[in-house]
Amino acid sequence: MRTPPSRIEIALSYYCRGTPTELELENNVDLRALLDDGILERRGPGRGFQISAKGRVWVEMICATPYPVTRYVDPRIPAAPEPFSAEPQIGGEPGEGYRTAILRAAAPANTLAEEPRAADASTLQPFAVNG
Repeated sequence: MRTPPSRIEIALSYYCRGTPTELELENNVDLRALLDDGILERRGPGRGFQISAKGRVWVEMICATPYPVTRYVDPRIPAAPEPFSAEPQIGGEPGEGYRTAILRAAAPANTLAEEPRAADASTLQPFAVNG
């Protein structure tokens, strides 16, 4: 759910000042929505509104949101998925390594029981070279 900036502004003004602004007095639609959502509550008959406990927590969550950052990448290098992404990569499982996910995607069904290992001397078989 996306919250309109005007509703955030109203909640912030009640959180910071506790009094309505000119915008709030003109914007009954947003004020009604904040009341319906439990962000604001009535102080008492004819006494106006105040931020609720839910509203205080919501404003604190907004304030705890970090600024976005820019990531610079070399456009010549294909982007690799994040190593511990929550989304499966190339048909793999969440958290699965990138190499294993590529091997799993390229292998025929049921042929990749585990990630291939490098050959050692005990697994090498002699073969004849036709010459």
